[in-house]
Order: sequence, then C-alpha cells, then structure tokens
Amino acid sequence: MLFPITAGALGIIAGSAHSYLGERKILWRLFAEGNSQALEKGRTRELLRAVWHIPSLAWIVLGLALVHAGLENRPDGVVAAMAGTVFVLSGVANWMALKSIHISGGTLVAAGLLSFASIVVGL
Repeated sequence: MLFPITAGALGIIAGSAHSYLGERKILWRLFAEGNSQALEKGRTRELLRAVWHIPSLAWIVLGLALVHAGLENRPDGVVAAMAGTVFVLSGVANWMALKSIHISGGTLVAAGLLSFASIVVGL
C-alpha cells in the first residue's frame, strides 16, 4: 500500500504548493503590475485565477483518491491509471513549458510513476 499512498501524498503536496505559491509568487505580481487593463479587475482576472487553480484541484483530488485506496487496501486500477496519466503528463508539460527540469515537474512525474507502479504490484 506504500505506492498509492506515497503517490497520493506527492500529488497533494504538488497541488497545494501550486495553488499557494502560484498565488504568492505569480498571480499576485501579475495582478499588481497593472500593465493590462484586462487584469486590473473583473472577469478576466477571476477567470485567470480559476484556471490557475484547476490543475491544483485535480492533483489534490487524485492524490486523495490514491491515499484512500491505499489506506483502505482496496485496489483501484482505474484511479491509479487516471492519476498516473494526469501526473506524468502534467509533469512533462511543466518541463516543456519551463524549458528546463523543475522540482514541480519531477514531483508530478514521480507521483505518476508510483501510481503506475501500484497497478503493477496490485496496490
């Protein structure tokens, strides 16, 4: 049960860090700069904030599902496959967007590989 619990914990950590650090380091600065009238207030600003947090929510929910499956000792290959796919693709997309290896991408890829490993060993 170690693989899904560890994968889930990494997903939860990645999602939580993405939301928190994104608000503190990226969105706050983007909105504070005032370079764009569209970002000063209104729908565009709130849409951007919501879109930023959607992946975080997905990673947290998938992480919770993996932790639950691991703690309940109930193999759930579908959850592990979905989580593994989302985590690996998210991590690789992170590396592609940043054009470098970054800890966030590594955390997500590791979570994905652990998710897939839980299927191979039967959770």
